[in-house]
Amino acid sequence: MRASLLPAFESLAGLFNNLVSTFPVAALIAPLVCLAWRGRGAVLLSALRKRFGWWGWLLYGAMFVAALAALVKPFAYVAPQVFPAELWLRWGQLMASVAFVFEYLLGVTLQVFLLLLAFAWVRGLNFRHGEMLDVAVRRSVNVLPWTALILLLAVLLIEAPLVLKNFPGTSEWYPQEEVFAARLRLARAVLAGFLLLGAGMQLGLTLHAGTLRKAVVGWLRAAGRAWWPIGWFFLTAAFHFLVLHVCLENVARGVGEGTALWVAWRIVSPWLAAVVGAWLLASWVCVYKRHADFARTAEPLPLP
Repeated sequence: MRASLLPAFESLAGLFNNLVSTFPVAALIAPLVCLAWRGRGAVLLSALRKRFGWWGWLLYGAMFVAALAALVKPFAYVAPQVFPAELWLRWGQLMASVAFVFEYLLGVTLQVFLLLLAFAWVRGLNFRHGEMLDVAVRRSVNVLPWTALILLLAVLLIEAPLVLKNFPGTSEWYPQEEVFAARLRLARAVLAGFLLLGAGMQLGLTLHAGTLRKAVVGWLRAAGRAWWPIGWFFLTAAFHFLVLHVCLENVARGVGEGTALWVAWRIVSPWLAAVVGAWLLASWVCVYKRHADFARTAEPLPLP
């Protein structure tokens, strides 16, 4: 039960930010992004330039570099057999942190796509998945200011300490491994708590074109007005995620790590988590549209 508390809390926060882990699939998608697969690169660049002007080129270049790091990241697991262990510990973690940026942005884009699918299903709208994916790419750019803030916090609280503790000049900043792991868990909990405070930001920016400031003001107003149904949704989702993680942890420990049953459970368990996550994500869209849609007069969502 204790081991499942933090993962359940992070899953609840991921429901409003990034529910799906994209590693190692991100390594397969990275070449498609670099080659602008089916014109999606042009869609992304056009949306970045429309939203951020010439800064869009710089953001697109940064995403390209992160995609290259995500492409190389799986090969880092064989690096200790080729490169010196000290060199791998230092620069391998740095490369993994850069790849995390692409994996996170890809996960947010996938989350936006799932939110749009749930919204279209709830409204009974017809759509083609390819065109819906283009809408998700454009809308993920609209969510980018909020995404960048979360990404900055994740880098400062989690990724930067993981990198700096491996370099001689900064390793003394961090205590022994047990204390460092405890601080890392605290940082993860703080980041998850911040995501819960801004639970409606991602969905609001996905469904409506608006600035980050307007989204913050609108979400605070909506949360104050509909705190009762939103609070009950938080409790319901937290309960289901806790039961899910307790089940996953107990079965994994019961069958024994490394056994054939353990391997089979590791293959099956992500599908169980996906069912629960998808159900709660669609439920959040319903709750939001009914009780907390704070931008009904904003620009409508253009669906294919």
